[in-house]
Amino acid sequence: MPRSEEYIARLPAIAIVPWFLAGSLFPVTSLPLVLAWFARLLPLTHALALMRWGLLHDSSGLHNIWRSNDVTAMAAGSLGVVALFAALMTVVSIRAFTRAAVQ
Repeated sequence: MPRSEEYIARLPAIAIVPWFLAGSLFPVTSLPLVLAWFARLLPLTHALALMRWGLLHDSSGLHNIWRSNDVTAMAAGSLGVVALFAALMTVVSIRAFTRAAVQ
């Protein structure tokens, strides 16, 4: 995009879709099957489920993702997904900004 104004105008449409799919307003299980599987891959889904479990002691979000009864294992799995995503994005950003700084 040549101008930052174009990026800012498009950002809400791009950013709000994962928020709705992540189970922020309705459970992931209410989505159609294909969207439910896609939502389970989003790190935001795992982060929201972890926050609900940690702050509200509500494990239903974790159960909707993992379909298990072991809350600790589900929380560890979701934490692993979020940590893996953070590590991957850190590596990608370091590579991108290093290349930009060299040029």
